[in-house]
Amino acid sequence: MRPAQNQPFRFVRSIKILAFFATIGIVILVTSYFYISLKSNPYIYTDTNKLPNTKVALLLGTSNRLKEGSPNPFFYNRIGAAVELYRKGKVKYFILSGDNQYMSYNEPIKMRNVLVRMGIPDSVLYLDFAGIRTFDSVVRCRTIFGQTEVLIISQNFHLQRAIYIARYMGMNAIGYRATGVGIIRGLKTLLREFPARLLVYWDLYNQTMPKYLGEKVNIP
Repeated sequence: MRPAQNQPFRFVRSIKILAFFATIGIVILVTSYFYISLKSNPYIYTDTNKLPNTKVALLLGTSNRLKEGSPNPFFYNRIGAAVELYRKGKVKYFILSGDNQYMSYNEPIKMRNVLVRMGIPDSVLYLDFAGIRTFDSVVRCRTIFGQTEVLIISQNFHLQRAIYIARYMGMNAIGYRATGVGIIRGLKTLLREFPARLLVYWDLYNQTMPKYLGEKVNIP
């Protein structure tokens, strides 16, 4: 009868062990999230009057459409921020960095098309088709496009991560915060940010390189 009597005890002990490791995991996720926020926030601007002029801006890509087909506010708010900065003379050139792994999906081209329609000269737009991840976009900004000083444009949650990566790599990086979409609409994206930030530490510790590199691009 002893094995049967020990089964409830073993079950409870297993639950406690799982709960312990789950708690540790949550603490690590939350700590990594807020540590990156703390380190990045001093370099993020919301007021263009206080924003220093910068030669090159890195505009981080995303899909221009949501899954159901409606316009993606993350995409268009980033575009709006880029247009605002160019018209106010805060930026001269843009690196449009995004995913282009499939023939039917091209974030940099979508960004360029909209920017040109809004009056931004095509001559100031440089396309980075290998920005598969934020990490790749930032690393390629330095290694391929040769930028050690850059202004990064995205929503706050995304911007904090990109700024942290860039400054860790020794880049003089600042950020301009594009308009968000609110907690309710952006909740799913926000939750994905927790493991994404944990992955940053893995990439930096292991000195991960982008999936694609290629020839260097000169920005005058």
